[in-house]
Amino acid sequence: MNESVAVWYDRYGAAPPEDAPPTLMLPLAVIETALEKTVN
Repeated sequence: MNESVAVWYDRYGAAPPEDAPPTLMLPLAVIETALEKTVN
């Protein structure tokens, strides 16, 4: 996970579980845009 992103989430009280691997979190709008580009 990008360290600056982890710090940002930590400031708002979000913390990953100790035993969870790092994951990528994307805004739904980014996923929607990517899907639209692959379908059209």
